[in-house]
Amino acid sequence: IALSHLSQIGDAQSSNANYLKAIRILEDVIAESSDETLSNSHIYQSHLGYIHFEYGRTAEKRGAKNASIYFAKARDIWDDDVHLDPLTSQRLAWLLATCNSHDVRDPKKAVALAKKCLANAPGNAAFIATLVVSLLANNDIDQAVEFLRVFPPFQPKEPVRLTFARAVVFRAIDDAANAEIYSRAAIERMDQQAPFNRDLVYLKSLCADSRQ
Repeated sequence: IALSHLSQIGDAQSSNANYLKAIRILEDVIAESSDETLSNSHIYQSHLGYIHFEYGRTAEKRGAKNASIYFAKARDIWDDDVHLDPLTSQRLAWLLATCNSHDVRDPKKAVALAKKCLANAPGNAAFIATLVVSLLANNDIDQAVEFLRVFPPFQPKEPVRLTFARAVVFRAIDDAANAEIYSRAAIERMDQQAPFNRDLVYLKSLCADSRQ
């Protein structure tokens, strides 16, 4: 229910109302958790962190200067969760690798988290992309390049996040021709998928930035 309030992203006032409503719902659920449901409280905390994360991305997209506040809240909530599931760990790694706020950004920790995620799910496209982006954020360009070399050659129907990872690696090594090829391929795929996946909407904006 809380997450559904973030599916309608319009003007700043509307987005803020949805955000606050989602926060209140989850905070009430967490506060009212009985001893019997306490073991699942990390699930609610994970969702609460995700809502802060999503709103931070929405604020960032609008050019709001306070986006880092929401990213910091997401980081703090996820950092305190000792039961992080792989998907939440991946989101935290992505946040630590890509956040513009120096107070939140921590590429070294992002690399460690992303490697742990990938070790638990080898070949997962989202984890691959997150590790590559984290390595680049940590200035481990050679490792990022070498990492992608062990994967199969590009396939038009490969997971779109893997195509995105290829694009940002080639951008990092100033190979504009290949960066353009993979950026274009990723964006074409995302144009088909983004309306159904808000993570891909954000990924598409980053991929477009890599072409500038």
